[in-house]
Amino acid sequence: MLSVAWRFGHVTVVSDTDFQIVFDIAVDDIEKANDACFNEASCDFEDEFCGYHNTKEGDDFDWYRAKGRIYYSTGQSVDHTTNTVEGYYA
Repeated sequence: MLSVAWRFGHVTVVSDTDFQIVFDIAVDDIEKANDACFNEASCDFEDEFCGYHNTKEGDDFDWYRAKGRIYYSTGQSVDHTTNTVEGYYA
């Protein structure tokens, strides 16, 4: 049975020799990179949003990247990744 649903996926390919990738399925929007795939769940927000983005429509909430306390008694006193006030969070 064919599915019309879009599925997102990524895979890291590690090889010391030349290789070939053959698809026998319908695919769209494939990107090739020479780096390992990034796992968004491991983002520490030190370098931007790690692929996360704000939805432009349909919500009333936006994510912000910050460091230290934003207002008195809000935000983190130190970042859990760097253990300093210089670390970022979202």
